[in-house]
Amino acid sequence: MTPLALPPAALVGLVAGLHVATWGMFKDSPYEGFSAAKYARSVVVGLVAAIALQLALRLDLGSAGGLLTLFGVTYALERGLVEVWKAFLRREDQAKYTIPMAFAVGGRVVHSPRKRLAAGAGYVGAVVAVAAMLVALQPASGAPSAFALIALGS
Repeated sequence: MTPLALPPAALVGLVAGLHVATWGMFKDSPYEGFSAAKYARSVVVGLVAAIALQLALRLDLGSAGGLLTLFGVTYALERGLVEVWKAFLRREDQAKYTIPMAFAVGGRVVHSPRKRLAAGAGYVGAVVAVAAMLVALQPASGAPSAFALIALGS
């Protein structure tokens, strides 16, 4: 891959991050107030995620399909990373949230950092295992199998 593919990937990541941040600002600000740091967080994570994804996936960013694919995967990865961070790693008083964002069992927030890290590692491991399974099920022809489509869709 040429270094020329990175500026379009960075632009896609910036747009995806701005979209996530703006939507989050719109839906959360009435309840939690606006925070420039939270807004910037999604922009930066989207930017870095898109560049990392482009380096890993080597998508054809000269096509609309490649750009759209990178946007969608970047958006999903940004949401996944930030939500995993909020649930398993961040330490914050949950009283200001209508629905606690930290990992909880039976409605009670798990305060033990070790238990939260273990649960987070298990969760991330399961997501990676499912993704690896879907990649393994992808036939050489490039057309997804019916099982893969059903698994991904569900």
